Amino acid sequence: MILASPAAAQSTQPVWWPPTSLYGRPVSQPFFEFPTWARFSYCRPAPLAWGYDPFPNYAPCDGAMGYHTINCPGGFVAHRPSAWYAWADLAPTTVDFENTRALAALGTTGPVVLSTSDLQPNFDAGGRFTIGHRIWDCYRIEGTYWGSFQWKDYAATADGTINAATGAPGNISTLLSGGFGNAAVATLDNNSFVSAADRIKMNNGELNLLYWLDMPPGGLDVSLLVGGRYLDIRDQFNLHSINTVQENVLQVNTINQMWFMQAGIATDWLIAPRMWINATLKGGMANNHASLINNYTTTAGGVATLNLSSDVRNRTAGLLDLNFTANLQITPWLVGRIGYQALFLTGVAVATDNIQTNNVLLTSGPAVVNARSSGVFHGPLIGIGGNW
Repeated sequence: MILASPAAAQSTQPVWWPPTSLYGRPVSQPFFEFPTWARFSYCRPAPLAWGYDPFPNYAPCDGAMGYHTINCPGGFVAHRPSAWYAWADLAPTTVDFENTRALAALGTTGPVVLSTSDLQPNFDAGGRFTIGHRIWDCYRIEGTYWGSFQWKDYAATADGTINAATGAPGNISTLLSGGFGNAAVATLDNNSFVSAADRIKMNNGELNLLYWLDMPPGGLDVSLLVGGRYLDIRDQFNLHSINTVQENVLQVNTINQMWFMQAGIATDWLIAPRMWINATLKGGMANNHASLINNYTTTAGGVATLNLSSDVRNRTAGLLDLNFTANLQITPWLVGRIGYQALFLTGVAVATDNIQTNNVLLTSGPAVVNARSSGVFHGPLIGIGGNW
């Protein structure tokens, strides 16, 4: 401290190559386990994220005490990816929607025996793939694909007891007769068997431009980002019921096609010479081109009747994307990573929230799409990254 002026030492501009760039920006302090000379030298270890050798073959060029050779006093790794970089992650993901809905009950006022909470999709194996490139000194362009996923589940209930009113087996009511608590409808209630199935698909791709902020000396990197995202979510729900009068099969299909404009922030905390934690937050809004198709088939006396109705509307959707990842620099070009990610959505059409309980509207229309539901797609990720 006597031999160097702290204010002058903490320079963010180098005195050598390349001139007037952020090459050699101070990136260390004692908390992050860098050598002491790095705090006071104009020749910093090159930032890996912006395309330079993570094991620089030079030492302080401004005469730091104790180091007079052209080699670094011990190799260490900065935590930024290179001019070109890519990540490949195994990303098993599941989906949880906000609302639950009763589908079948014992009698018209009895306990619920089947609901959407019985449909619990497992984690579906999928991937998250990112490729990026540094442009100029402080900008990166980065593309990510997270998909393709499909979740399916099935649940059923049966009742073989004799209904006192009809003398036939089965006393299960469904929500198709106007919900629950109403008088039983012969063609829709008094069922001996009811089943439900759901299938959800998601495809998600995004392209972002990142700007690297020139932060004060330390182990924190901050980048601002702006970009776009295409998100496609498709949901198909099937409800099947059987009674002595009629068999009912309802299929509800919803499609959400969304183009998002998004902005966010990405941070990298260096916690050891070869390890850092990345946290990324993105938020965005989109036009959701939401569509609904109802396919309702009734079979009575061996005669099947098909009823179709549909609706398409443009709605506003919102998203919040969170990602936390721990990264370990294995070699100068190879990184191992593990973390967790979550995508929160609002303003989407979910099939189970679009089940029409008015049987007249199911058979005669019109259909009206409800695109005001919310959900979250989330799961762990583990993979590798490389830079060149």
